[in-house]
Amino acid sequence: MLMDKNSFIEKAPPYYALGLALALLSQDSDQTVTLSTLEHATGHPEALFRYHGLVRAGMRILVQAGVAEIIAEDFGPRLYRRTGDLTAEWIYEGGGQQIPLFRRYAQIRNLGWLNQAIVDVNENFKSLGVSSSDFDAPAVSLWQPLPLDRTDEALVAATERVDEAIRSIEGDNGYAAHAPGERDYVVQSLKTFSATLKENAQITGMQIKTFALEPLAVVMRRFAGAGLEMAAGAAKDAIVAWLKVKFGALITYLLS
Repeated sequence: MLMDKNSFIEKAPPYYALGLALALLSQDSDQTVTLSTLEHATGHPEALFRYHGLVRAGMRILVQAGVAEIIAEDFGPRLYRRTGDLTAEWIYEGGGQQIPLFRRYAQIRNLGWLNQAIVDVNENFKSLGVSSSDFDAPAVSLWQPLPLDRTDEALVAATERVDEAIRSIEGDNGYAAHAPGERDYVVQSLKTFSATLKENAQITGMQIKTFALEPLAVVMRRFAGAGLEMAAGAAKDAIVAWLKVKFGALITYLLS
């Protein structure tokens, strides 16, 4: 079925979001995968997620819902990972039911139908002359001041997890001995972030990215599978949970 371009741009992303959610659901929650892995998980003989603009838009829906993450390395394709919140219950009974298409699919539950629907989406994309840039999110300024409400329980929890991460990192003598420059960068950055949360009236997305998310990512990469990764991951998760409630539109930009 053909429709006008504006209607298509509005209605198409949830189909990719649902397809990506079901493909991610087949992966372990701590497993990072490429788009080609998710393509294979659909079981469809042709590539379904062929338009990158729609992939970005679909993933943006899942990231803002807190059920998926995008991981961008310096080189290579983007990686994707589902969070522990992405479950069959979330799709069929929980938060996913806030999305009309997910609500309809909870009644259909037919992967063959969904795959054909995404094929139809791709055919309409081509027929309507749509471009990937049509699905770019509205510009979000990373420099826009964000108010800090220290009565907000999510902010309090994020501050506590960051302070716990700082104590764990400072107490790791091996980190100080083998990578002292990196360790000092991480500690000082996180202390700056913690002080801002405790003392300032506002913060910017760029400060969150620069002084918290990026240093925590450094620790998580270096200590994958170790205790420091868990401490850094807990701090990151608490920050994302706070952002999701207060400043959800920023999440995709901060995590990409």
